[in-house]
Amino acid sequence: MTHPRDLRTELISLRVILTKLHAKHCAAEPVPAVQWRAFRTWFAANLEPPICSAVLADGSVCGFAGTSAEMHLDHMVPIERGGAMLDPRNVQWRCRACHGKKTATQDGGFGNES
Repeated sequence: MTHPRDLRTELISLRVILTKLHAKHCAAEPVPAVQWRAFRTWFAANLEPPICSAVLADGSVCGFAGTSAEMHLDHMVPIERGGAMLDPRNVQWRCRACHGKKTATQDGGFGNES
């Protein structure tokens, strides 16, 4: 894991990148989408390898390892419930199957109430 001081420096760098992306793309799409893609790219490159951290019913960890393009970056505390969108402490890698299962059962997704 990265030292907190290094993480602070990385977050400052990320803000600079996000500001530049916003200026470039603000007319083309909503800012949150631009910010999320930049954050996801930064997270994949700097913090954790894309390995599914979901705990399965038998208590084991899924552990599926794929490229960041194959994986979902899941908010542990959903944004709708006050979770921070761009906080590295609020996201974790999930494979497609585990992310879909969590969304359907815990996050109010797919038509379920949260």
